[in-house]
Amino acid sequence: MELWDETPTAAQAAVGVSVCGGISVDPKFNFSTLLLSEFPTGNGIALESDERARLVADHLRELMSAFAGSAALLRVSLAEGRADLYSDTDLLWDVSDNAFSAALAALPVILEGVRPVASLRFDPDFQHSAKRRLAFRFAGVPLFWRVDLDVLAHSVDRDPDYDRDRPSARGTSWSLTESSLANAVAAIKAERRGLDNEAAEILARAEARIGIPSPAVNLRNRIGRLVHAVAAKDPTTASLAAAIDHLLTEMA
Repeated sequence: MELWDETPTAAQAAVGVSVCGGISVDPKFNFSTLLLSEFPTGNGIALESDERARLVADHLRELMSAFAGSAALLRVSLAEGRADLYSDTDLLWDVSDNAFSAALAALPVILEGVRPVASLRFDPDFQHSAKRRLAFRFAGVPLFWRVDLDVLAHSVDRDPDYDRDRPSARGTSWSLTESSLANAVAAIKAERRGLDNEAAEILARAEARIGIPSPAVNLRNRIGRLVHAVAAKDPTTASLAAAIDHLLTEMA
């Protein structure tokens, strides 16, 4: 699977990772007692920082408390103990069928209560699904820790393939500019992991997406040029673009 390549097909592939091994938390758990070096599940899930542990705990607490009977799970790399410093935060929210529409309507407010929302988008593959949504959000935490939240109605039984290939579930709302900024973060992650070729490929797709050429410059400068081009093309992305630009400056 490509590293955070922000196209619908890559987003769809990301959902295909099995939720088996995901970790649920008792909604009665007292999150004030959270050990910040480990997630309190008995599985010894090591999180790389106190802030990451808080981010996970706060999301799970707010999601579960928002709708009675819902369940929130940590899944994929963090849940399986194979995350690194650049892994995103994959969560699943299981809500009752009757509450599904209300949960989606409340989701922006719920997430804003966890951390300020810099960007919130929904995978177009599921935008018209009656029982599923996949949300991507950047928050007021390190950009590497993007939250990917799969929202599923309870009757779906957490099926990772539900509505994946149903044409009627697909929508068309997808910001190419925000998607390109997500690719900029993905390219930084790839570069930091020593995967320069993958970083360059990710950037090339983002550049094509917003109609700019791929310059013959080093990766850092190329990422910066992409970020500035996106911000100029779409002023609504200015805040996220500035955060990515700041990240590049810190890493210089």
